[in-house]
Amino acid sequence: MPVISELQGSVLRLTLTGQNTVDDIALALEAGLAAAGPGRTRVLWDGSEAAKAPDARGVDRLIALLRRCQAHLGRVAVVGRSALMFGISRQIAQMLDSDDAPVQAFWDLEPAATWLRRRDSGVHS
Repeated sequence: MPVISELQGSVLRLTLTGQNTVDDIALALEAGLAAAGPGRTRVLWDGSEAAKAPDARGVDRLIALLRRCQAHLGRVAVVGRSALMFGISRQIAQMLDSDDAPVQAFWDLEPAATWLRRRDSGVHS
């Protein structure tokens, strides 16, 4: 399975592995949000194991997906370890970041997980 979706406490973790499509990601995100129930869910989007970065059209489709789901999202941490994946993570974060659903890009999982666990409402704290 190219996208693994698992609810870890109050955080939905999406792990992209190998080859994946935007449709794979959409199915995993929507299923994870449904499993989390009503309210806003914090999301750890881990692209560090993805075999291939999305192209420009794929990035646009990912942004559209997250906009469609924005009412159900709390904080979203996007992790990309290669320079290309981190750059795409930053692009997604800049396009979607808001006070209601802050989005931030990270190089590594640990700082992303720490940021997601924070209880304050600061967007860039």
